[in-house]
Amino acid sequence: MLNATAQEKLSSLDKNALHIAYLSLAEAASAKAKAISSFSSKGEVFAAITALLEKADGTIKALLAKTVEAGATEGEEKAAYMKAKELILKYVPHGLDANRYVIPPAVSARLSPKPAAAAKPATGAAQKSAEVPAAETPKKKSARIIRVACEELLLKVVGKDKNNRAEGLSYEDILSEVRKEFPDAKTSIACLRWYAVQLRERNEMVPNRPRAAAQKKAA
Repeated sequence: MLNATAQEKLSSLDKNALHIAYLSLAEAASAKAKAISSFSSKGEVFAAITALLEKADGTIKALLAKTVEAGATEGEEKAAYMKAKELILKYVPHGLDANRYVIPPAVSARLSPKPAAAAKPATGAAQKSAEVPAAETPKKKSARIIRVACEELLLKVVGKDKNNRAEGLSYEDILSEVRKEFPDAKTSIACLRWYAVQLRERNEMVPNRPRAAAQKKAA
């Protein structure tokens, strides 16, 4: 249920700190939180966190199961997918493992933006308008979108880990690079995790990432 980084981080916390993490998760889940005095041990707090994430996981999986193949309309499928995406982005910061969720290729294809239809040849007045010299109708500069930049950085391999597996940039380094190009970007680590899930669905070779703790230690 928890991703490896969250599992390691939460396991290292004492009961009080773990309870703070639980309160934050309960607030995100709109669940009634228990006071720390209700828990006799750190293990009980950890179990409460897991229970909330299991409930969220069940909701997300139920939403992703609403596909055309299962009898839903394309509109219902899209609405369910968007809600599932919203929940994943909400709970990933609390430790939910986004890699648990697989979008079938057929669903992914239906949800992908459709290519724009080719423009019809201009005629009459429209054709004359189109013939205005380029100097009089300056074109906007083309620019890639933030998601494309994120995906390129997510796929970038910078070395090998201790198990000789391809290793990419850390999520923190990716965010730093993205903000250099897009200063107003609101991209978060949760967004990057979701983009990584989508890349794997497209059979892209996504490298492993160094854990934040390991990166700090190396520094």
